Parts: sequence; structure tokens; C-alpha cells
Amino acid sequence: DINQSNFYEAIYFSKKGDLDSAENIIESSLAQLNTKEGVALKYRFLLLKSNVLIRSDKKKESIENSLQLLSASEQSGDYLTQIRAKISIGWAYMELDQSRVALNWFFDAVNMEKSVEENKKQANLYSNIAAVYNNIGKNDSAEIFVKKAIGLALKKSELTNLANAYFIYAGIGNVEQNSANTEKLLQEGLRIRKIIGDPFYIVSDIFQIGLFYANTHET
Repeated sequence: DINQSNFYEAIYFSKKGDLDSAENIIESSLAQLNTKEGVALKYRFLLLKSNVLIRSDKKKESIENSLQLLSASEQSGDYLTQIRAKISIGWAYMELDQSRVALNWFFDAVNMEKSVEENKKQANLYSNIAAVYNNIGKNDSAEIFVKKAIGLALKKSELTNLANAYFIYAGIGNVEQNSANTEKLLQEGLRIRKIIGDPFYIVSDIFQIGLFYANTHET
């Protein structure tokens, strides 16, 4: 119960941008989760650790952590954790600007998701694919995947994934030709982000909105 509480406390610090505190809680809790009964919670901590490492600009360390988690979850037969670990690896490679490697990991996860229930599918998987396609100029493919991400996030009431997807969608294509819809997506994404209260992404979102107004000559 204490470790379960620590897990949510680590999420809280991560959401508030206090990544050092989150990482300290994760490491101290992982040291205690060495029993068979603690495996599921240990995997959740390791996934959170990968997330925190990426946000701390420790992408290579995140990949190493996720690869270890992937290996452990393959041995224990935890299918959903394998999918999430592959998403995390792909995300790290995406942040390293290795688009092709990132897509390989993401589509490996997509293939695994074909055999899981709809409510276990990961919205962030599809928004990440959309982000990569957008970065390499494949706007049609990006739009297909971001719409799937939005649908999943709405269905599961996942605010973080929904806000991310809105901002990715807003960045697809020529914003000057679709300025009204783009502005709507950006403002809705920021509204949701402020509900979450994550300063790491709020700053990023405001920056993106500023670029939008600059590009549409709304100085």
C-alpha cells in the first residue's frame, strides 16, 4: 500500500514538473519491489521512470530502462507492458530525431495491439505516430493517426493524451489555410492542459500558440 501511494506521489511530482523528486521516489520504491507480488507495480514504476527520464533530457537512459522492462515483461508474459515499453522506446527515438527507428517501434506496438481489447489500446501510440509523420511531411498519414488518438483519448477520458493529440493535430498541414480550426484545437488543448496543471507542457503549448499567431500575422 505504501509503494502504491508512492507511485501516485511520483506521478504527482512528474505532472508538476518536479522531476528530481519523482525520480527519487521511483528509485527508492523500485528497491523495495523485489517480490513476485510486486512485479505489476514494479513495471508501472519502470514505465514512469522512462517517462521522467525523457522529460529530464536523458533519452538514452530512458531507452536502456525501457529495453530492460521490455525484456522482463516478455519473460513474465505481460503483453500490455510490452506494448507500453515499445511506445516508450519509440518516443525516446522520436525525441532523438530518429524518425524511422521511432516508427519501427511504434508499428511493432500497433501490431501487438491488434490482439488486445479496445479499452486497452494506447492513445499516445497513435498521436506519437502522427507526430513523426507530421515531422517528415506526410500530413495525410499524420491526420489519420491523430484522429484515432483523439477518439481513444475521448473514449477513455485521458486528458493528457487528448491535449497532446489536439496540439499535434493543430500542427498538421498549412495553418494559414485552416487558421480557425487550428486556433480552436490549440485553445482547447491549452484549456485541458491547465486543468491538468503540468507546467512542463503548458510552457510548450503557449510557445506553440505563439508560433501560430506569428505565422498567421496576428502579431
